[in-house]
Amino acid sequence: MSKSTDVSLEQGRFRQTMAWLHTWGSLVASWALFAIFLTGTIGVFDDAITHWMTPERALIGEFDPETSTQEQRLTAVTQAENFLRNAAPQSHFWRIRLPSEADPAIGLSWEDDNAEIQQRRLHPVTGEIIPDQQQRETQGGHHFVHMHFEFHAGMTGIWLVGFFTMIMLVALVSGIIIHKRIFKDFFTFRSGKGQRSWLDAHNASSVLSLPFQLMIAYSGLVIFVSIYMPAGVLANYDKPQSFFAEVFNQPEHRPETGIEADVLSLTELFKQGEALMEKPGSFINVEHPGDSSAVA
Repeated sequence: MSKSTDVSLEQGRFRQTMAWLHTWGSLVASWALFAIFLTGTIGVFDDAITHWMTPERALIGEFDPETSTQEQRLTAVTQAENFLRNAAPQSHFWRIRLPSEADPAIGLSWEDDNAEIQQRRLHPVTGEIIPDQQQRETQGGHHFVHMHFEFHAGMTGIWLVGFFTMIMLVALVSGIIIHKRIFKDFFTFRSGKGQRSWLDAHNASSVLSLPFQLMIAYSGLVIFVSIYMPAGVLANYDKPQSFFAEVFNQPEHRPETGIEADVLSLTELFKQGEALMEKPGSFINVEHPGDSSAVA
């Protein structure tokens, strides 16, 4: 048997192996991937869905996030700051979310003395607390977002979605390998041939959407690469927090010193921040307010 014949046989066996992997990998993962794709598509409109499901939020009025002036935003920051200084002066952190299209109220969260997270919503103009009974219990469109990337199962869900996404990537690559006439078959469609027609339709639609599918699978894995493949982070950083501080361009977490210190005016810091960013701000995070290690 000639050398060229041996090579052809080896290539044939390799394609057969890839065909098995492509078929069964796709079949097993397709049900979960369908749910991931469907909820991801719906999740693009999460804010609009939330707005539709909670019409009572529009009753707050008087503050349009899209056309707000800096004076209005600074007023909202001042209202939030005054509330937190009185309600949680010794909290480990403050989080202030300015009004947005999804929620026209000021969103506040902090950690109380029992290490429990407290949340409040304030009117952006008056600073009054908006009672919870005025807002129905629903995640709105964010339900689809969390279903998309973690199946509402936390870290376990993130690993499951990553597993199915990796199978999708393997199925795509193996599909390219087994279709040696991939571009020729793309222009071939034999109607009225039963199963052959379905296969032609499958090949044509797969090749047409192949760049999108490769991009969406790869980018989905890259988003959580620090979870799926933490070796690079651990090898180059003393702790994961240093990596995230660099990636997101934010101050690194610092331990509390126990030395009291006055909190600078968040309104003034917010104003300076907008000037540096040259765009409107949307949130403020403060770690260890009232401590000399405080950072915003």
